[in-house]
Amino acid sequence: MNVPPDDDAHNDSLDRLLGEARWPEADDVRLARLERHWRQLRSRHLRRRTWQLIAVAATLALVALGLRWLSQSPDQRASATGAKNRHQPPHVVETDEESQNEAVVAQHDAVDHPGQVADSTQLKTSRQQPAIVDRWSRPPNAYESLVFRSHLGRTAPPRIDTPEQRRLAAAIDRLVTDETADAAALAAPLADRARYYETLLQRTLRQAPPPERRAAAQLLAYLGSYASVPHLVESGRRPETRAASTHAISRILDPPSVGRLAAAEPNLALQAALIAALLEPGDETSVAVYLDLVAYRPTTDVALAVLDTLPKPPTDALFEYLKSERRPQRICAARALGRINGPETARRLIKAATTGPHPQEALLALLDCKGPEAAWFLAYAEEILSLRAALNGARCEHLLLNQ
Repeated sequence: MNVPPDDDAHNDSLDRLLGEARWPEADDVRLARLERHWRQLRSRHLRRRTWQLIAVAATLALVALGLRWLSQSPDQRASATGAKNRHQPPHVVETDEESQNEAVVAQHDAVDHPGQVADSTQLKTSRQQPAIVDRWSRPPNAYESLVFRSHLGRTAPPRIDTPEQRRLAAAIDRLVTDETADAAALAAPLADRARYYETLLQRTLRQAPPPERRAAAQLLAYLGSYASVPHLVESGRRPETRAASTHAISRILDPPSVGRLAAAEPNLALQAALIAALLEPGDETSVAVYLDLVAYRPTTDVALAVLDTLPKPPTDALFEYLKSERRPQRICAARALGRINGPETARRLIKAATTGPHPQEALLALLDCKGPEAAWFLAYAEEILSLRAALNGARCEHLLLNQ
């Protein structure tokens, strides 16, 4: 038989436990902390409620504006947005198709009724004249004036107003008319105001015809600074001014800077011209930069192909680097000497292979030579035990470089 639980006994035990519990005393510190916490919660609740009311009010305002806009007529909307004369007469704006149709009709009328064509043309002109006056009679605004000035600055030739500009124009005309004129001698009297003339030459380089641009590049070689290099690079991308521009760049910049500029140039024709201008002095520093370009894979082919275009390659400096202590320089010098080729070069390479300190690099250059002297010596080196090991190493290196 189940006995129901005694609720009174349970309540008595709970009352006893509550009576035995120790409640914290309500001192001033605890009351102040509780009040501060309640105030924080209250302020948060009020801020949340305020933002909700603001959002509801903004939504209602937008809905009211939208309903008001939809309830207006099209004329009222046009007047509200400031769009006046929205519906113009049909003759004000003509599409291209309508213009073409009218032109065809006019041609047929000219053949069939030549007397009526002048009257219809005069009528059409008088009908369209008000539209043209309304469209173009106003003066240009500030933005249009700025655009016009910018366009004129790009296309208009420099005006000759001062004695300095006349002196510069005379020097440019001399270089244009006389191909044997000395640019250095013509630039010497202008060196007293080089920066001023440099600015004028930069503008000429951008705006003038090709002969004057070429003359400006020749003068910038002696009057220009680092500020002219971007203009000369842009001019060097054009075939008619490439030679003068690259010569000016090679005079303004030092050889390492020319090498970095050539390595970063995406135009292969200008890159080759810069490398050729780099090799023009033929000194040790220029050849060292050139060998770095040969070692750099993206410019290797262009740097080696430039040697075919040079009237006098720097053979002596390359043979000096063939004896360098740095093996990468020796390999690049050997590749360059092999590309130069020629009987005299082959004889010097044979001497370097037999008596020089680094026969393997000399044999590597001979592997690229195409003359009979190189072929004879390579066959001879196969029979000589002291050269066979160096020749095998040169062949392995040649295979790796041409992969």
